Amino acid sequence: MLTRAAAEKALPSLLGMAVDYRPGWDGHDARRKIGVITEATLAGNKIVVSGYLYARDFPEATEAIQAHAPHALGMSYELADARVEDMRAEIWKLTRVTFTGAAILLREKAAYRATSFRMTKETPARSRAVA
Repeated sequence: MLTRAAAEKALPSLLGMAVDYRPGWDGHDARRKIGVITEATLAGNKIVVSGYLYARDFPEATEAIQAHAPHALGMSYELADARVEDMRAEIWKLTRVTFTGAAILLREKAAYRATSFRMTKETPARSRAVA
């Protein structure tokens, strides 16, 4: 479990972070960077990120996203430098983290199944995700 305080402190590590995908939409692939995160905030107990997709460079991925989002797609993140409050606890409470990766993937493949992803209509390449 990521604490609010840890998430809040780690938000700056999301800014400028590349967003990747895998063709099967089932995980991370650091070699397939299709966008960038430009904003990150907390809304209640959710991390909300916004950014841009490289739609012209990855038209097939953009078309697939438009076909699947917001019903089936979500996002996932990777962490480093995590501090756990009590390693013996049944559920680990993370008190410090650094975000090191972000991916668009099928919601069913994400660690947090309630995550969502959508592209806004105002600017086709702009996107917003909630984890």
